Amino acid sequence: MMIRDPIHGDIHLSSWATRVIDTRAFQRLRGIRQLGTAYLVYPGCHHTRFEHSLGTYWVAKQIMNHLWAAGSSELTQADAGQLEGVALAALLHDVTHVPFGHTLEDEWRLFPRHDTGARLRHVFSEEIGELLDRMGVLSFVHRLLDPREPFEWPWAREIVSGTVDADLFDYVRRDARFAGLRMDYDDRIVSNFIIAEGRLALNLVKGGRERADVRSEFFHMLHMRYVLTERLYYHHAKIASSAMVARMVEWGAEGEGITEEQLLGWGDAELLEALRRMGEKDGRIGRMLDRLARRGLFKRGVEVYPGDLSPEQRIRWVQGLREPDARRRLERWIARRLGCGEDEVILYCQAETFMKEVDARCLTADGVKPLGEAGVTTELEVRLLEQKYRDLWRLYVLVPPEWRERCREHREPILKALDEAAEAPSG
Repeated sequence: MMIRDPIHGDIHLSSWATRVIDTRAFQRLRGIRQLGTAYLVYPGCHHTRFEHSLGTYWVAKQIMNHLWAAGSSELTQADAGQLEGVALAALLHDVTHVPFGHTLEDEWRLFPRHDTGARLRHVFSEEIGELLDRMGVLSFVHRLLDPREPFEWPWAREIVSGTVDADLFDYVRRDARFAGLRMDYDDRIVSNFIIAEGRLALNLVKGGRERADVRSEFFHMLHMRYVLTERLYYHHAKIASSAMVARMVEWGAEGEGITEEQLLGWGDAELLEALRRMGEKDGRIGRMLDRLARRGLFKRGVEVYPGDLSPEQRIRWVQGLREPDARRRLERWIARRLGCGEDEVILYCQAETFMKEVDARCLTADGVKPLGEAGVTTELEVRLLEQKYRDLWRLYVLVPPEWRERCREHREPILKALDEAAEAPSG
């Protein structure tokens, strides 16, 4: 099958991939937006995990084609079924995602991460697993996708879920395009991967000399990812709208019981419809859903930035204020202080933001090294990007627009309460 993709052009699918795509579990991904509530900020961001998964499959195939053409023994000695298994793993890397997954799992920690072994076993116990089993690659794909399982080809796992992988190359380009951010990378960067010491690496040398063009293009792509993080993933309105969804799901889980198993069968629309039904009985959910529907988003009543705290304070705040019970106690305290309802305060404390690509393996004139140690110029660029990522950290007290000014008037006692809670998060 051939599918026309707005990002990569024509994507050619094997017969195996075509059968996987036609399963119910994979088709569900059409209903899960890649970027959750980002469409409330960037109206074009309605792209889904379905097309992102197709793109990741295609990039993984391109990387393997280049490795094959370069004569990598790891590929030339593998059989066709195993190589197709790597591509299928790339295709299925997001099949266990739930609606608003990163919000519910990573930011608010209401459910386990999508790549946990239990969730993968659940999905593979049904139609997709039966299909992979008939293809003879079920165990291979399962072990490749589960990070806790031993796998014989580290390079293959790194193509699918490494520090710099097919997933990254697709979503950086796709998210930028649909957000309307005019930036792109050169496709030739994908052809510079090699397998060194059994693992995937970016080749930064030719004839014993550094390839400045490869290095600069790689950093260009990493800069694209930073810009997306700064302007899109951590946009304050995106954070506020995501926090509102998380709060409704949190209430729903406490009340009628939104479960992980239910989420695995839903898309965005099904989750919002379930919340609508709950909102008929639970006024908190009904009011929040109404605000979200008319884009009446919560606003930043208190904002804390990296320069407002010492590095030691920030570590304490992240460790203490992201703990759910401590967060709820503080929200109730702030609501009483302001005189508003307990359902009208959301404390958002961001996790520390790291640049995982610092560990990307690179072949240099002095051997294979992590990106952060791959030469003086490279190291300087890495340190600069690392600092920029650290500077993205935020803490917000989010309240409805009508309570914003009153919240700002109480900034100092709120900050004092936050610092005291961070000192003793379990108290």
